[in-house]
Amino acid sequence: MSLTSRPDTARFMAHVLTSFAPEDLEWKKFQIEGDRKSPLQIKKIAEKKLQKPINAEFVDYQENTALAMKDFAAIMGKTVEDGIAVAGTPEEVKETIAKYFPDWNPSPVDAFIKA
Repeated sequence: MSLTSRPDTARFMAHVLTSFAPEDLEWKKFQIEGDRKSPLQIKKIAEKKLQKPINAEFVDYQENTALAMKDFAAIMGKTVEDGIAVAGTPEEVKETIAKYFPDWNPSPVDAFIKA
């Protein structure tokens, strides 16, 4: 799952919009992410930072898929499980950052978790 803070996204976009000509940006796809972690990795980071266990509910993929058209949480779960909740491949993300803002240094997911 790709995770990027709003300030990091805004900083990236402000840099791009003020550094490139509009015609160089037209119809461009910006594949950026601050961090890429699975839900279980995020759970582990949060438990360590918060110093308490977090309950995680495991949902059957087929049951979740059947609910996806009616339930937003099911849609999100299916999106993550299907590998669609990412900005692109790690290589595509690196290429975008290298091309548009090589000095961009976004925060990792553990910076979002406050005790």
